[in-house]
Amino acid sequence: MTVSEGMQGGSARNYFDLFRIPTCFDLDVKDLGNRYRTLQQQFHPDRFSDGSDADRRVAAQMSADINAGFQILSDPTSRAGFLLQCEGFDLQALEKQAPSGEFLMQQMELREQLQSIPPGQSDAHNQLSAESRQLFDSQVGIFRDAYAQGADGISAFNFQYYRYVHRACQYATNSGLSKFLRTTQQPLLAATTFK
Repeated sequence: MTVSEGMQGGSARNYFDLFRIPTCFDLDVKDLGNRYRTLQQQFHPDRFSDGSDADRRVAAQMSADINAGFQILSDPTSRAGFLLQCEGFDLQALEKQAPSGEFLMQQMELREQLQSIPPGQSDAHNQLSAESRQLFDSQVGIFRDAYAQGADGISAFNFQYYRYVHRACQYATNSGLSKFLRTTQQPLLAATTFK
């Protein structure tokens, strides 16, 4: 792929196309990493230091797109959000949807569990971390099924809850408890967009 071929399609970037992989939720992250390294070697701005101003700008933009695409596609929650946007869903509108009573109850229960674990209780933290991971894995399966059903399945999917569970899973550790408790006070999808 040349610099001009890499920039075809304008500034709106479909990262699946950029990495030449099928548009899907389940992907081989190791293969994505290999494709990322190959593209970065091909489009690294240093390779175009002797080129024209236009070639240097295009290479810098391609490198930025490659980095952004890898970050989004390698994370299951970001990938799900990107797929939703590709399907025409507005993530900010999803954030504004009123959460279900069940979601609010689970959020309160998880926060209470996190707050009730005394410092230094690694077994309790490990247990909660494992439970959070299991809950997130179930949400990944629910998203996978919803995405496979198309627009109707995606419409019924609670992306707000999916993101909350992912955040809980990330922070269900000794070092992340206070950060999780602080960040869950803020909107989960505040200004989340994928280019």
